[in-house]
Amino acid sequence: NSFTSASQFSATPSATPTPTVTPVQLSLVINEIQPQGTAPAEWVEIYNKSNSPINLSGWNISDNSDQDNLPAVTIPALSYGVIVTSNTTVSVPSSAVKIQLIGAGSTQIGGSLSNTGDRFTLKNGLAIIDAMDYGDDHTYFIGPNTPAGIKTVSRIPNGVDTDTGADWTTNTTSTIGVSN
Repeated sequence: NSFTSASQFSATPSATPTPTVTPVQLSLVINEIQPQGTAPAEWVEIYNKSNSPINLSGWNISDNSDQDNLPAVTIPALSYGVIVTSNTTVSVPSSAVKIQLIGAGSTQIGGSLSNTGDRFTLKNGLAIIDAMDYGDDHTYFIGPNTPAGIKTVSRIPNGVDTDTGADWTTNTTSTIGVSN
């Protein structure tokens, strides 16, 4: 988007217009989720598919019942971040940025990701950046079935976002912090 302000124009022909600034397109997507088990074992992987780092200051996540603020960490270009609880039992590989929730309610992601189905929303302030659902929750689209046991749901191919359930599949093996 380009914005033009009245200060860019002048009645005198010698005035030089002020250049417009185009905001960086934020290309962060929810990429893989492990919703099964107890809250300390749950995690959500996000992927920065842009060529610029993205700082998560002011960002939040939510499921169908609760919201969590993300700490001010930066996801490097073409890299992964893994959101975990404050009491996590998840080992996040060095290939990804660990995003550990802090504060009240930080011992679960959202209201705890449901084992039968849930939705997950990534926001920058009030703006929805990405959203998905799985199992019996069809808030955004008819997503993948709820994964059983320690399986995950992930984007296939990695990082592709058409805003449909066709972007998602159930994995028998986790690809936490690396390409799906």
